[in-house]
Amino acid sequence: SRGINAEYGACIKCGPGFEAVNNKTVCREIPPTYLHVDHPASIILFIMGLVGIVMTTGTIVVFVKYRDTPLVKASSKELCMVLLVGLLVGFISSFLSIGLPTDSLCLLQLVTGNLFGTMTIVPIF
Repeated sequence: SRGINAEYGACIKCGPGFEAVNNKTVCREIPPTYLHVDHPASIILFIMGLVGIVMTTGTIVVFVKYRDTPLVKASSKELCMVLLVGLLVGFISSFLSIGLPTDSLCLLQLVTGNLFGTMTIVPIF
């Protein structure tokens, strides 16, 4: 948005992360919005992520324990393991959305999101 330069009476552009206030005479920093840890949506996200991690880990344990059975051998266990690990990465990445974002956290979200997509979608095609 633009603000008015009071000295010259002309509009000036507010920088990134700022907005024009007071009849566009002042640029004010926009406060960051994020999902707080105590918000009900983050509690639901945490529980669903935890359930997904437990179920995916349980499935991986079953696949490893019964890896020599004909059913697991016939199910293309390598592909299934890649998909299960990809799902695990996806469930773990849901925890990265909770709390105040930092540069390293945003980078980690980007990496895990792309890794999740690559490991779960690409092997199917």
